Amino acid sequence: MYNLQERLWAEKKKILSKELAMLLIRLNMIKVGDFTLTSGKRSPYYIDLRVLPSYPSVMDKIADMYIEVIRNEISDKQVKLAAVPTAGLPLATAVSLKAKLPLIYVRETPKLHGHMKLIEGILEQGEEAVLLDDLVTTGGSLLRAAEAVRNSGGCVKHAVVLIDREEGGFGNLAQAGIALHYITKIMDVFEWIGEASVLSKGELKRIIEYLEGHGEGELQRA
Repeated sequence: MYNLQERLWAEKKKILSKELAMLLIRLNMIKVGDFTLTSGKRSPYYIDLRVLPSYPSVMDKIADMYIEVIRNEISDKQVKLAAVPTAGLPLATAVSLKAKLPLIYVRETPKLHGHMKLIEGILEQGEEAVLLDDLVTTGGSLLRAAEAVRNSGGCVKHAVVLIDREEGGFGNLAQAGIALHYITKIMDVFEWIGEASVLSKGELKRIIEYLEGHGEGELQRA
């Protein structure tokens, strides 16, 4: 059974989930069409979170959401953050500055000089780092970042994203010993969008059918 603190957090997280969905709608960050994702998958929708740094007040609110998840689901003590390239870097920087948490970041490619590092910042041998990214689909970007941190002597047990697209990332990360934490899941986002009548019934139906056919939502909700 949940204790009181866990129950309160579960209720607050529902509120944060709806707030995030409303922000996505207000800033027109959800696109409907035919898209190829970083993972290589085709999708009838795309969430453009890379525009967030253009909205400082929204970034401030988003940073608070990450901090809430870290404090309630990982640790209320100081943790080290590890930004995943490239969308995760501005988000992790905002969280680091606001929560006064130390930050490292993973490079997309190693340096071509010096120590040819994949990690920038101070990472001690055996030190644990929490991965931060914008969203997760299959988990490929997070897994590559985790491998870089681990190969540099660090430890990775947790990853935090704004949105879990529920397309395999949760399970793939779990197999690598990484617990996925999120502000919301994509099915919840589209449930809020359905209530707000932002998309046509046809568009919403096509996306829901895609999610039901490609997702791992039932596994996570069990």
